[in-house]
Amino acid sequence: MKINKILIPDNISKTMLQFEMIPISFYLYENHQSQSSFITSIYTYRLAIVTNGKYAVETKGFQFTIEKGDILLVPPFNAYNIKCISKTATCFILNFNIKFHNKENKLNLVEEKNILKFDNLLNDNIHSFLQRTYNMMINNEYGHYYLIKIAIEKIFILCESYYLMNNNIEQNIDNHYTNRTQECVIESLRYIDNHLSENVKVQDICKYLNVSQSYLYTCFKKVMKTSVSKAIIAYKLDRSLEMLQDKDLRIVDIANNVGFDNIYYFSNSFKKCFGISPTAFRQHYM
Repeated sequence: MKINKILIPDNISKTMLQFEMIPISFYLYENHQSQSSFITSIYTYRLAIVTNGKYAVETKGFQFTIEKGDILLVPPFNAYNIKCISKTATCFILNFNIKFHNKENKLNLVEEKNILKFDNLLNDNIHSFLQRTYNMMINNEYGHYYLIKIAIEKIFILCESYYLMNNNIEQNIDNHYTNRTQECVIESLRYIDNHLSENVKVQDICKYLNVSQSYLYTCFKKVMKTSVSKAIIAYKLDRSLEMLQDKDLRIVDIANNVGFDNIYYFSNSFKKCFGISPTAFRQHYM
């Protein structure tokens, strides 16, 4: 029997070694048929892993379904509308950023700009690992952050392998906007993030970018498939999810931190977006 004394990285491992996964948040959503939410993935990658039921997804005019076993990879600056179309459905959500060490080779999935759906990719081992890691997180057990990082890497490797070996990946392709259009949206989102606790207006962004409101609206409609004002609110609500993990923060403080002066407006906006109130979300998921 031949024994290799030195391990040599395979192609996918070489790719993974070029960057580091930085976990941002980890949730387990339980949805019902009556719930519908508009979710925006901004500045982070998102993995949605369906563990039960079925969802209808719409993004940039492209419609498809995801069901038990499917995995959705959402790169930054994509928006999608998702609705539970079975009696109930559950889905793990992993949000993460990527820190590059170098970028010598083609990074495949990391370079993707569009939402990708991977059919029936979740196996029992990954599902069990996700559930154990999630339980550790909600119980605040030592090592849970590192295991979340490992979970992201495990799933990303699964997706990357499938991506390289198969062409049967449902994806949304929208090349009807230019790099300048996307850059305008990205700079707008950076402005919102830098002024998160302020009541950001559309005209504030226009002044900062030195563009007209009509041009900015066109950019957001093409890239995010939503208006600028809705994108501002969606981003602030997305950031509030992270803050809700800190149980020492009062919900009124979180509302102020993301620029909502009125706690009732914040709660109503949150429920409209995610189908659950901030208080119920914290009690149920944290």
